Amino acid sequence: SLPMYDSSAYTKYPQHQFVYDKLLIAQTQNVPCGILADIDIGNGNGNDDSSDVSYPIFIKPRWGHKSASSKNCYKIKRAEDLLPHLDKEDMIWTDFIDARETMTDFLMVDGKVMYQMTSVYSDKQNGFIDDWKHISAKNEPPPKIVAWVAKHMTNYTGVCNVQYRGDIIIEVSLRLSRGGCYIKSTDNPNLVRQVNHIIDEGRWDHTITDLDYVPFYSFKCYTKLPIVYLLPQHVID
Repeated sequence: SLPMYDSSAYTKYPQHQFVYDKLLIAQTQNVPCGILADIDIGNGNGNDDSSDVSYPIFIKPRWGHKSASSKNCYKIKRAEDLLPHLDKEDMIWTDFIDARETMTDFLMVDGKVMYQMTSVYSDKQNGFIDDWKHISAKNEPPPKIVAWVAKHMTNYTGVCNVQYRGDIIIEVSLRLSRGGCYIKSTDNPNLVRQVNHIIDEGRWDHTITDLDYVPFYSFKCYTKLPIVYLLPQHVID
């Protein structure tokens, strides 16, 4: 019953579908943002007074349940660099957040965080792809992230993945990261049981107390070989 992909999670939780609107996520944090098509690039020199955009900016698809990976995500340094992207549908822009990326899986019951698993990314990245993630029970999300979840995920029972740079949220999903493989990689069956209790029964088992695990790393293999890199997303899935 656990949603593996954003499309199925979007359908399963209609009251919280709003988290897949990345423009709304930015607006709730007062991050400068907008619809890409609304940007007036003027003469293309990046200094047009009719535009409130201050470069660099970051552009990406608006709807998280309709996109996958980091497709159509770009750092834009100048207004003229937007020209190849203006015909793409449902694109938004936000301030470029120059901070280390981190990710947290929250296990929630009735809007309350019962458990969190935070993955710290490597400083080095290949584009938007990290070299590794460090997963430890001692890793904790910033208080500002926890406060956002408490404020906006009221009455939610399920799992929630939040990705952020510094203490600014860039994406929220109603599923576990990597289909729950990090939970399974803890080798702690109690964590798996708690996820099952939440998804199948809508409750947290307070009799289960041993949720600790040995910290570990998740490494990524990076390639530019077209035969692997350019496969359609559903084939990769």
